[in-house]
Amino acid sequence: MEERTRDGDGDADETLPANPFERLTSVVLVREPIRSNAAGSIRDVVAHVSSDRSVDGPSALTGIDGVHTASIFLEESSDDPTLTWYLELELTGTGSDRTGASIARHLRTQSPLSDAGLGEHLATSDRARAIGGTLSSEAVLTHAWHPERPRASVAVAERDAPVISPAVSAGQSVEVALVELRVKPGVASWLVEWMAASPHESSGGWIERSTTAWEEAILRAEGMYTETIFLDRSADGVRLLQFMEADSFERVYEAYANTWNPMARGTAFALKRLLERPERILERPLPAENELLAHAVGSNRPRTWRLRREPSMRSRRGT
Repeated sequence: MEERTRDGDGDADETLPANPFERLTSVVLVREPIRSNAAGSIRDVVAHVSSDRSVDGPSALTGIDGVHTASIFLEESSDDPTLTWYLELELTGTGSDRTGASIARHLRTQSPLSDAGLGEHLATSDRARAIGGTLSSEAVLTHAWHPERPRASVAVAERDAPVISPAVSAGQSVEVALVELRVKPGVASWLVEWMAASPHESSGGWIERSTTAWEEAILRAEGMYTETIFLDRSADGVRLLQFMEADSFERVYEAYANTWNPMARGTAFALKRLLERPERILERPLPAENELLAHAVGSNRPRTWRLRREPSMRSRRGT
């Protein structure tokens, strides 16, 4: 049996399978160290590919079928400058398998950016890292989306032109950011690791296909279209990498400041106690070390599909 849902305009949206786990997405960060003094050349490569009229969505940008969202960031301020891909994609599809290592290899060697010469500006391939994967992965703490998030190409705020130019929604723009947050060592790091490894009792907990009523209320108030938090373990400790796509980050801050929604208040309380510098995410302005180079969204990416409160994904899938 199949169910139908409706989008925010009241029109029939899409036919959905009775088993919601048939279409679970995967979210991945691919981090590529770049050569010294290569930042300008990388900007040129990404701008050249993004301006191609044939590149009209995330799959055309990545060369991978079934990609819902693709964003590319450049960080050049540290001693180890990095190019980062954020991908939200279907678990199955053609053009690449869905393991993090395979996705990283494909982006480096077979994507349109690779064809345009990106590879010569990257550091050695053995330093590339993929974080995340299926929504049951311990590396994915949160993946939530707004029930009416944009589809098809959108302009990025404060940019002269849309990043992916064809078919832009009239008057619609988004803000996109990737923020790195270091977890305090000791008890705080242990607690974050425990939360990542533990099964949860509802689909609206730390790992989300969509949202519960409380979470949907704050997402709507914020205008936060997509939010994904990854857990990154490295030799120097534990970090959270938070991807955000929003109507306006100013609106996000205002929503947090003016609400008593328990999800918002509980999140702020936890972040102040778990993070070394919680002001990086709780106070204006957002850190800007990860420069957005490209942002593309799919014409049919999930947005209105709800899950009822039920046993967690991990327990349902036997993980």
